[in-house]
Amino acid sequence: MAESTTANAEDLDVEAQAEGNEVQETGKGSRKWLWIFLLLIVFAGGGAAGWFFFLKPAPAVEGEIAEPVVSSKPHYLELDPGFVVNLDDPDLMRYLQLNVQIMAHDSQALAEVETYMPEIRNRLLLLFAQQKFAQLIPRSGKENLQAAARDEINAVLKAHSVQTSIEAVLFTSFVMQ
Repeated sequence: MAESTTANAEDLDVEAQAEGNEVQETGKGSRKWLWIFLLLIVFAGGGAAGWFFFLKPAPAVEGEIAEPVVSSKPHYLELDPGFVVNLDDPDLMRYLQLNVQIMAHDSQALAEVETYMPEIRNRLLLLFAQQKFAQLIPRSGKENLQAAARDEINAVLKAHSVQTSIEAVLFTSFVMQ
């Protein structure tokens, strides 16, 4: 009986040591995950602080006019649907069908064009309809029409006190019959 008590005591000691080792191993594993979690929080905080100080745009001072964002890449706006107008020709029934895109380096200019789109489309329709077939045949006639269209759009923007302007009008399709 004394031997069985001693054996039980030894078994209990071995079990206690094994449980202690498991507790210690679990404690070490928990600490490892805690350190990983803390490092992630530190890196996330550092990233947020870096964005806040270096990448966040500075707020505009009250009373100061924000500068328009001008990029080196051009921005385009398609006037959809395309235009179909009768040309001014007394002898024959002629028409002009064209697709137009507007180009500007200032994205704000294109946003303003969208704001006044009905008025701009109206003025362009009137401009295109007053063209003569013979004038549009040479390249110079088409280039003159592009410049006139650009001037019409900029006139609408200026009439509404818009500070930006478009730079070009491009014809992506041009059909005369």
